[in-house]
Amino acid sequence: NSNAALANAGFASADPRACVIPTGVPQALLLSEPRKRNRGGCGGGAGDDLPVIGMAARIDPSKGVGEFIEMARILESEGVRARYLVAGEVLGPPAGRKLRAIREYAERVKTYVGMSSLAQSVRFVGHVRDVGAFLDSLDILVMPSWDEPFGRIVIEGMARGLPVVATNAGGVPEIIRGGHDGLLVSPRDPRMLAIACAFLISNPDAAWEIGERARERVERDFRAEQTTDKVLEVYDELTARAHCLSHRSQLLEAAR
Repeated sequence: NSNAALANAGFASADPRACVIPTGVPQALLLSEPRKRNRGGCGGGAGDDLPVIGMAARIDPSKGVGEFIEMARILESEGVRARYLVAGEVLGPPAGRKLRAIREYAERVKTYVGMSSLAQSVRFVGHVRDVGAFLDSLDILVMPSWDEPFGRIVIEGMARGLPVVATNAGGVPEIIRGGHDGLLVSPRDPRMLAIACAFLISNPDAAWEIGERARERVERDFRAEQTTDKVLEVYDELTARAHCLSHRSQLLEAAR
């Protein structure tokens, strides 16, 4: 679903054996009109005037949960007040040391938050069934993964008209054009995540414009029906090739 994923699989972008088809979002998740503009600044998602910044991913070090928490600490230390939501659960193999290690990591992160000054501002909300409703509760979506083959949550947030701050890793730069329909920062850099979020909080009009350009980009390039159409085109092409090869084999057999 991205050129980055293609490269990770060992294929060159021009390899005729491979085809990149981006993941699309269903029409129900795509806002049909611009998101309401908060002219007084970000905020309101939690029922008050504080901006709400969130991420959604499985609880895993590589998903950047630690960087998200550190970003929140930096923002708080610099006097930027906000609320933070972390959606997601621990997922992994059925058993084994790796799963235990991830669970221990999740407990350490939650314990750190609970014992720190972030205890009142950071919430772990677990698995969310209604992704659209979760995204609508946010003012800013952050995707802090160290690497991401595509970044489905990125296009889902963009589809809801959110300004997205994401790491410039994997397939994400194929979705977000930095500074135009989202903000990109280096992986494992919570300070740059904080700087990007602080910019959006301090510039609500710019944040709204980035979110609206993001929504328009998804509407134009990342709809689920486009994905379906492209998959069907590939199947049709492969079927036609198979038919031609079969017909050629028949002719060769008849010529013997």
